[in-house]
Amino acid sequence: IDQLYSEGIYVATAVTDLPGCKRLVSVRGNGYMAGQLAAELLDKFNAGKELAVFTSSDGVNISLENVSGFLEEAEKRGLYVVSKYETHDIPQLAREAVDHLVEHYHNVKGVYISTANSIAVCERICELKLENQYQLVTTDLFEEMQPYLASGLIAATLFQNPKKQASTVIHELVSHIDTNNKQPKEIFITPQVVLQSNCKEFQSL
Repeated sequence: IDQLYSEGIYVATAVTDLPGCKRLVSVRGNGYMAGQLAAELLDKFNAGKELAVFTSSDGVNISLENVSGFLEEAEKRGLYVVSKYETHDIPQLAREAVDHLVEHYHNVKGVYISTANSIAVCERICELKLENQYQLVTTDLFEEMQPYLASGLIAATLFQNPKKQASTVIHELVSHIDTNNKQPKEIFITPQVVLQSNCKEFQSL
């Protein structure tokens, strides 16, 4: 990205950011707020005092923001995040993480999944016939989630509006080009809470 910048080519990032590089625009979901919301929701859902979080990787900026918000809000509420699993968006790693969670953390009933790698988690929990023992707060919204929202395993999911992120980053990049504006800019899309009762409203977004 720095090489492109030196050649006069404007670069923007979406979904996550690459701190320290010379990108002009970054448009992404407000990961810190999403993490805060997840902790608050699990608290309000009475998911217990011990929680776990499934994330992508500490090497991904948006994952760091998600986890940071989750940990800080959980601490404020007297909740304990006893385990963090990095699944690198690989379904098999997510399934193995579920097995480890079930075996080693018997008191955990509330789980925050900060990436879209949630279906493998849901599938494994159901295979173990433990769907009535967990409440999940997940990320994004797609068709495969519907049965788990309907059953209540996914208590809520946090919608980050990827179409809005895409349109915003294009608009901002064009604006920077038109005005020859080289001032870096960050834009955060506010996450929205999707529940069983309102999920249909988000399916076309």
